[in-house]
Amino acid sequence: MNEIKKRYDFIDLLKAIAIFFVVMFHFNYLQIDFLIGNDNISYINYFIKSILCTCVPLFFFVNGALLLNKSSLDLKNHIFKMGNIIILTVVWGIITLLALSIIRNEKLSFLEVIKGVYYLKDGWINHIWFLEALICIYIFFPLIFHVFKNNVNSFYFFFACVMLLTFGNSFISNCATVISFLSQKMLDSQLTQNHFKEFNPFRGMHGYSIGYFLLGGLLFYHKDFINRKKYRLIAIITIPLSMLLLFLYGVIVSKKQNQIWNIVWYGYDTIFALILVAAIFVLSLKYQHKGIFGKGIHLIGENSLGIYFLHIIIGDFLKPFYSEIEFNQTIVVNIIFASIILLSSLFIVLLFKKIPIVKHLFIIN
Repeated sequence: MNEIKKRYDFIDLLKAIAIFFVVMFHFNYLQIDFLIGNDNISYINYFIKSILCTCVPLFFFVNGALLLNKSSLDLKNHIFKMGNIIILTVVWGIITLLALSIIRNEKLSFLEVIKGVYYLKDGWINHIWFLEALICIYIFFPLIFHVFKNNVNSFYFFFACVMLLTFGNSFISNCATVISFLSQKMLDSQLTQNHFKEFNPFRGMHGYSIGYFLLGGLLFYHKDFINRKKYRLIAIITIPLSMLLLFLYGVIVSKKQNQIWNIVWYGYDTIFALILVAAIFVLSLKYQHKGIFGKGIHLIGENSLGIYFLHIIIGDFLKPFYSEIEFNQTIVVNIIFASIILLSSLFIVLLFKKIPIVKHLFIIN
């Protein structure tokens, strides 16, 4: 979702995959409640949905890949960019709240709009949390960039600590939950417990986002080494395996809690999502834009930020029509619906970007 001078085809592909998965996550009618009826279709849909846990993590990954591998850092421009992100967060928060209030026929007072933007009103604009997390990363970025360029051992030390205190912490919780389920003991264990207590500087924030950012920088730096047949083969194997493990964990948690576990949102900080993101990156390295498909991927990747902002409004507007469609709980129909939202959002973004002032609403300079 960054505007850069040099574009990589595989980066466009990663952003296109990410934004499609975001739309698919936010707008789908997939039947996944296997607790009711215990039917195979629900299990299959839940398994397929596990891949969507890579949606926002891929954006953090791409940001790290591009920013950490820049030749130099212009601090003044970086600070300006942070200010731009904050402004866009507020402006799009207001735009989305007002648009949804019209679509949903729910009036919002001035105070409710202000509170809605400040607290990222759940079910309305909470998707903008991505930009808040990005600002947190950007605060540390000048230090991270300097260490990455000048003291690689210190960078690896920080990277290891981030992985341990975020994904490692979640993995401990995952293991405790599985043990609890199998042994019927420790039933009061917390799924999201901070096992490192006050020793964890990443508590209370989306610390895993920094992990994806750092991983993106490292794998992009070593992309020529990784771009080999054996690593692509490993990626092909690990994608369904990671999906299966995340699926099985989701089933266990769902049955333990007696409600369907959100395999996407709560999957972000799992080691399974981390592996999936890395594997998707490896498989993307061979991609090159070709023909109409390539042009489409390029357009989607180049305008993924605008689509991210607009898709909630477009999707909410189309949702009542979609709910009336027959077979709207099938995977094929849901993919078509997500594609319509994505392409409609892209069309509007391309239209608005032709307007001199308005175009800045879709660009992070």
